[in-house]
Amino acid sequence: MHRPSPALRLASFLALAAALLTAAQSAFILLRGDAFCLNEGCRVVEDLTRVPPLAVNLAGLVFFLTLFVGLRASGSLWRRLPRFVAPLLLAGLAVEGVFIGFQLFVAGAFCSYCLAVLGAVVALNLLLGLRQAAHGLLLFLAALLAFASLELERPGQGGAALKDGVFASRPGTVAGSEHHLFYSSTCAHCERVIGSLRTSPGATVLFHPIDRVQTLDLPGAQLRGDYAAEANRALLTGLGLDEIPVLITKSADGYSILRGETAITARLGQPAAPAAANGQSPLPTAPLIPGLPPATQGEGCQVATDCDDPPAATARPAAP
Repeated sequence: MHRPSPALRLASFLALAAALLTAAQSAFILLRGDAFCLNEGCRVVEDLTRVPPLAVNLAGLVFFLTLFVGLRASGSLWRRLPRFVAPLLLAGLAVEGVFIGFQLFVAGAFCSYCLAVLGAVVALNLLLGLRQAAHGLLLFLAALLAFASLELERPGQGGAALKDGVFASRPGTVAGSEHHLFYSSTCAHCERVIGSLRTSPGATVLFHPIDRVQTLDLPGAQLRGDYAAEANRALLTGLGLDEIPVLITKSADGYSILRGETAITARLGQPAAPAAANGQSPLPTAPLIPGLPPATQGEGCQVATDCDDPPAATARPAAP
């Protein structure tokens, strides 16, 4: 007489829990229009993928429900376990290898929700035995090695965000540095920075929204048509910046960064200074990576969330 397997019982419970997780995520997307995640990596990954998050989660829901039905049909007895369960779990690990490879080699950020789903798939394979887990590991590593062997460029590398992420430009009246302003249509601090440019026509500014916008209410602004909001977001993530507005200034000496409403407004209001005799700019700048100045408290919006005080009409979000 065969005794019920505790491993199969646990696997059945885990498959049901994972199905409920993906169902909850699908419902959250339907109600809110955006996935729930505990870190910014989820939004970066979503912005870089063409498949809608809802479709991915519904596929995950079908996957885990199918596993649950198969595991329950076994009655916790190995001899009754349907033959499709083991290969389906191996296929799940192969797909997860593709997702993780994309996040590691392309997005440069990890999605906490995706890692939770990966943990469930790995645990289910382990519960089916060491041989099953070994086969799954080979498939997972094969997917990662396939990504590692490709020549892939992350958005934001090689100056891609400074080119592909430009939504509009406002030519200045004074020749000098080129300013790249990263902002959001829901950030009140960004709104006030852009509004200050109405009385500061000297600076040449290129605008990089991190979300979808349709227009820019600023005299002299020239729209450039399509742009990659995900490239702007990925560049900020790659630099470790989690608040906007951010101003990246390109000059003869390289790049510099400013953060916060007051600092950026003051910088854009300054006239372009001529180069000194030794070739160095007399205006103090903040180096791009080392010595990044701290943002002023309360003068920025989180990249991952909207500001509590939304702006009026400077940057209007795109219609759905």
